[in-house]
Amino acid sequence: MSFQLKNDQYREHRGGHSRLLDLHCEQCESRVAIYQKDGPGELKYVYLDRIFFPDNLTRLEDKSLEELSAWDCSDCNSPLGVPFIFKKDSGKYAGEERLAFRLFAHAIVKKPRNISSAP
Repeated sequence: MSFQLKNDQYREHRGGHSRLLDLHCEQCESRVAIYQKDGPGELKYVYLDRIFFPDNLTRLEDKSLEELSAWDCSDCNSPLGVPFIFKKDSGKYAGEERLAFRLFAHAIVKKPRNISSAP
């Protein structure tokens, strides 16, 4: 299975540099998501509109903040992050809001992924 990177205003704003990452639980090392990271910098947030796998997370994109619960590893139940709304304070997209998970420190291990590799 191959993935098509999402090419929208957010990717363009971050310089067009995107990559796919396999996200793993640090506690049990199981894969918890496939995620498109746009731009440089560390991974502090996982925007719901950038999750490609698994299906239970990709379907959260249309939910409201009140409908979401904390993100826990499906294998070992370790806490990974909490839902919140990322609000851009300044710049071109000031005032825009994106639903995301704020990651807990040392909860996720990220590994680069080939775009054309299967989940």
